[in-house]
Amino acid sequence: MIALAGSIFFVVTGTRVDPRDFFGLTAVSAVLGYPVALLLGVPSYIVWRAFSLDNAWTYALAGVVLGGLFFVVYPLFPGFGYAIIDISLLPIAIVLGVAATLTFWLIARPDRHPRFSNPA
Repeated sequence: MIALAGSIFFVVTGTRVDPRDFFGLTAVSAVLGYPVALLLGVPSYIVWRAFSLDNAWTYALAGVVLGGLFFVVYPLFPGFGYAIIDISLLPIAIVLGVAATLTFWLIARPDRHPRFSNPA
């Protein structure tokens, strides 16, 4: 998702796009995205399941929050202090955050699985 946002930024700003830029953004996305998914996503999934908050709207709202939060926190990561935040990219980050959380929801479909299973 970050690679897509970066690519859109390159095209919108008229920056010369090199294929290595896309692959570099994809690698950074994996390095930054998977820890966030594991540290925030898994506990959220468990809590939401426990409280029956496993509908698509909950995941979409989480995507809005996580997309915006990640956009703001991104320059604080080690090695990314030089990053310049362009506020015009915030809507793209939010849309991509929603896309990521809804993609997880479509794959997991927690609304279709029983919350408690009875071993019979």
